[in-house]
Amino acid sequence: MDATVTPVPSKVRPPYLTTATTTEEGRYAENGGQFAIWAGGQDLSGWKDEKAAVYLADAAPPSGTVTARVAGQSGSGPSAKAGIAVANDLTAPEAGGYAVLTMSAQFGLEFLTDSDGDGRLDTWSGGGSSYHPAWLKLVRDGTVYTAYASTDGTAWQQVGTATVPSASGTGDAGLVASAVNLNYPGQTTTAVFDSFSVTE
Repeated sequence: MDATVTPVPSKVRPPYLTTATTTEEGRYAENGGQFAIWAGGQDLSGWKDEKAAVYLADAAPPSGTVTARVAGQSGSGPSAKAGIAVANDLTAPEAGGYAVLTMSAQFGLEFLTDSDGDGRLDTWSGGGSSYHPAWLKLVRDGTVYTAYASTDGTAWQQVGTATVPSASGTGDAGLVASAVNLNYPGQTTTAVFDSFSVTE
């Protein structure tokens, strides 16, 4: 019989850092390359940037790939999101270079970018059916980001591509989650990741 182990909040160890832009304090866990994020937040797109993140500072090269596997997501409403993000500075998205690729709880993939450097995710592509586990990949080539998703980490489907003019130099890369609880006040989503890598 398979046993399901429920993560509990604990410390995230260096070189990993955490940040949150939600009114509800984010909680985190790390265990042997696996991560969990408990996040609130009204939304992570457009006019709201409310998320919790585990990230590596100055880890994303000007040309490189960020990959993660969202093992599972629970809690909150159907729009809750979990995935990967890159930015010049994830603690200050208005510093530019901001792009996010998530799998939502029920509404499929969302590839979001900031087209004008104001810290707001104002472009979108994605959709389809949601699935978990989900492999997500962001490939950066200068100011151009291309998003991919996979059910198995081998066969990849392109989600979209976008130019982010404010991307410059080496940036931050991380795992993000948002409860998207605008219509579900106070709810928290729990996102579990069992793979995360940044490569040139």
